[in-house]
Amino acid sequence: MTVTVGVTLPRLDAAVVVPGFLSGASDFREMADSLSARGIRTAVVPMAAWHWLPCLGGRSMRPILERIDHTPRGHFPEAGAARGRVALIGHSAGGWISRVYL
Repeated sequence: MTVTVGVTLPRLDAAVVVPGFLSGASDFREMADSLSARGIRTAVVPMAAWHWLPCLGGRSMRPILERIDHTPRGHFPEAGAARGRVALIGHSAGGWISRVYL
């Protein structure tokens, strides 16, 4: 089913997908491919489910935050310029930690 809405959205330079808790990049490859096919340069934060384990029990989320930070810089260096717009698309805990990152 396709839904068309008469809304004009700002043009994005790129999108970064942040997997949810105990999810990895491979779980979101199809989504990234779909966005890319629509002309949005897309990268998924390179992580596996086990990358979340050091964060359990109230320990630091810094390792995940660093992965989020490095993804657009590594995949879309030109988007770091003043005009670059990168959308963070987070699933579940990936959305929560994306808000922390911002």
